[in-house]
Amino acid sequence: HDSHAALVSCMQRTVASKLREEAGVSGADRAANWCNLGLWSDTNNGNQGGHIISSYNRACENLAHALGKAAGLGPTDAVLSCGCGSLDEVRFFKQRFHVRHITGIDPYLIEPRTIDTDDFNVRTIRASVDHLAAAGDGEQPMFPSRYFDKILALDNIYHYPCKSSFLRDCFSMLPAGGRIAVSDIVLKASSRRTPYWVKLVLRMLGIPTENLWGSIEYRKKLVSLGYEYDGVNIQTIGDAVFKGWSRILPKALLDHIDYAIIVASKPSTFPPRPKKKVAIIGSGLAGLSAAHYILTSPEAADFVVDVYEANDCPGL
Repeated sequence: HDSHAALVSCMQRTVASKLREEAGVSGADRAANWCNLGLWSDTNNGNQGGHIISSYNRACENLAHALGKAAGLGPTDAVLSCGCGSLDEVRFFKQRFHVRHITGIDPYLIEPRTIDTDDFNVRTIRASVDHLAAAGDGEQPMFPSRYFDKILALDNIYHYPCKSSFLRDCFSMLPAGGRIAVSDIVLKASSRRTPYWVKLVLRMLGIPTENLWGSIEYRKKLVSLGYEYDGVNIQTIGDAVFKGWSRILPKALLDHIDYAIIVASKPSTFPPRPKKKVAIIGSGLAGLSAAHYILTSPEAADFVVDVYEANDCPGL
C-alpha cells in the first residue's frame, strides 16, 4: 500500500508540474508546490458558472479558499492541515484567514526552499495521519486532545487507508463545538449502485473502495461517528473542479463521480449520560446499607437504586 501511495503522489506532482508549465507560470508561481484538483471557476459557488480560471496555482488556491471559508476559519482558531503537501498550503491558510496558529502534516512533505523565521505560528511535520489519536498498546497520540479547533483535509482524504478511522480520530481530538472540513471525491449514486469498473479505476488511482461514499452515505457515516446531524454540510462543486481535468479524466468516469466540500461539527453539548440501574432484592438491613452507600458516594448521580423487600421496615 505504501509503495502504491508513494507512486500516486509522485504522479500527482508530475501532472501538477506539467499543468504549471502549460499555463506558462514563472518565478514565484513556478516555485509553488500546490498539488490538488483545483477549483476552476472564480465564484462563490463553483456549479453556478463564473469566470474560468486558467492558472493551475490559482485554481488550487481557489479550492483552498473555498475549504477555509466553509470551515469558518478565523483569528482565534488553532488549525491542523492534514496532507498539506508543502508549506504553501499552511501559509495560505495562515495569511488568508489569519488563524492563530496552524500545523501541517504530510508523509511526503516537500521542504520549502526558504523558511519564514518570523512566524512561529506556522509549522509542518513529516508524518502520516494514520494514528492522529491514540492507537492503543500504550501509544501516545500525535497531538494533545482538544489542541486544534479546526481540522482540514484539502483534496486528499480519499487516499487515506481508512477514511472512517481518520474521521473518528478527528472527532476524538476536537473540542466540543470543534469542526472538521474536507474536500473529497464522492459518488453520484450510492456505493452499492455504482458500477464495479468505476471502483476499480478509482482504486488504481489510489482511492480505496471503502472510501467511496455517496452524499447520503457520507452524512450517515459522520452522524454515526458522533458529529452533529445539523452540523453536517455537504456542498457539491464537481462541475467547477473537474472542468480543469476534462482532457485527462474520461467522461464515462465523470458521469459517476462528483466532488464536494464537507463540513461537520462536534456537538457543543452532549446529552446526559444514562444512569446505571441497580436493584437490591430482599437483603434487609444489609440491602439498605448498600443502597445508602451507593447514594452517598461521589458517583451517586450516575446511579438509580431500587430496593425490593417484602417487609417495609429494616427488620431490627
